[in-house]
Amino acid sequence: MAKSTWWRVGWVSFSVWICGSAGLSGQLHQPSLAGWEYAQTRAYDETVGRALALLPKRPKQQVVVIDAEKTPTALRQQLERVEAFVMVGEPIVCLRMQGAVLKNAQRTGGLFDYALAATIWHEMAHIAGADERAAQEQEEDLWRQFILGGRVDRSRALAYLRALKQRRWSDDATRGAAPQSMEIAR
Repeated sequence: MAKSTWWRVGWVSFSVWICGSAGLSGQLHQPSLAGWEYAQTRAYDETVGRALALLPKRPKQQVVVIDAEKTPTALRQQLERVEAFVMVGEPIVCLRMQGAVLKNAQRTGGLFDYALAATIWHEMAHIAGADERAAQEQEEDLWRQFILGGRVDRSRALAYLRALKQRRWSDDATRGAAPQSMEIAR
């Protein structure tokens, strides 16, 4: 992506490296996602920032918002089924701008901020080497922590946890595709 395009796109949802407790490094990182367009707005910075603040630990991974409508044609249909994804071998969590979780977190916050945090956590697990089942388990464990800690409305959160458990997908059948996440090989 050309420098002029990057600056026009803006500083998307902590799209710089996050260095643990040291905070932001202050340097833009241009991931090697040739042909991909980042959401052309800073509108998601606050939303993603709220979700990141809910995680048990700050991610070292980069989190970006991707406009699925501007992705390569071959991937566009696959991306319609997911909320987030990672590129195999890239330490980048990509949130789909059109995803229901991100849109609802943007619009109403609250419970959806926690759902977005759990989605990011799931993708962080993939980057750390987890397969789909293990990433789902880590996402569900985090969601349980939110419930047990009284951080989310218990009845709504338990319904969401049931939905998370029902989505169990076999790695063999889907190669990492799930309703909320996907790994994409380059």
